[in-house]
Order: sequence, then C-alpha cells, then structure tokens
Amino acid sequence: MHAATYPVNIFGVAIDKTASGLFSRTYQGGQGGNIIINTNAFRVADNGVVDARTFGEGNAGNITVNANTLEAVNGGQILANALKDSSGFAGDITVNATDRVSISGSAPFKRRVRKIDGSLVEDESVNIPIRRTHVNRG
Repeated sequence: MHAATYPVNIFGVAIDKTASGLFSRTYQGGQGGNIIINTNAFRVADNGVVDARTFGEGNAGNITVNANTLEAVNGGQILANALKDSSGFAGDITVNATDRVSISGSAPFKRRVRKIDGSLVEDESVNIPIRRTHVNRG
C-alpha cells in the first residue's frame, strides 16, 4: 500500500447544501466505482463526505480507508448507499486503522445530493441501512 505522506482532509458544504467530498455514482445499470483512500491521517468533518451511491439499477461502489488515524466529526460521514427508489444495493465500507478511529458530532442539517438531471434532493442517507461496515485495527 502506498499512503499519502500528508493528512487527507475533507470538509464543508456549498451554499446550496451540497457536500464537499469524494464521490462515486452510478445512475443506470453497471457497478459504481470503488473509493480507496490510503493515507497516514484521514479526517472528514463539517458535513464533508466520502460517498459511494446508486441512483438506479446498478450497485454502489465500495469504500476502503487505510490509515493510521481516522476522524469523522461534526457531521463528516463515510457513506455507501442506495437512493430510496433505486433497485441497486449499497456498497461496503471497510476501515483499516492502525492507531485510532474517532467518530463524534452530527450534521446540523440535511445535505442535498444532485441527481443525474441536475436537480437537488434531500440526502436520505440516514434512512438507508448499510449492508456491512468493517473496522479493523492493526
């Protein structure tokens, strides 16, 4: 594994309440892309997201975080999910943290996500169960 030397930080939202982040989307058939993060320290905060999502028939991609430390704070989230009306499945989330995992706080409002037609819908992530979540400490 080649890890980033510097910390990776994802945070913030735009004025229209869409999140800053790393995204993988599938809208029709076909598998969504995987997101893999290799770094010494990873932080997602202030409504920022790592988000693998399906809006249609295809399955969402998986998310893997390999880091010494991981922080998800103040509404920062790691999501692998399926939009309510999609027929595809959510992906898996795997966290391999060798030192520390810290999760605290919540989002003060619901984020919005952009659909394929450009329209914004309220994020339904909190209502959609994730099939599997793994946290491994080395």
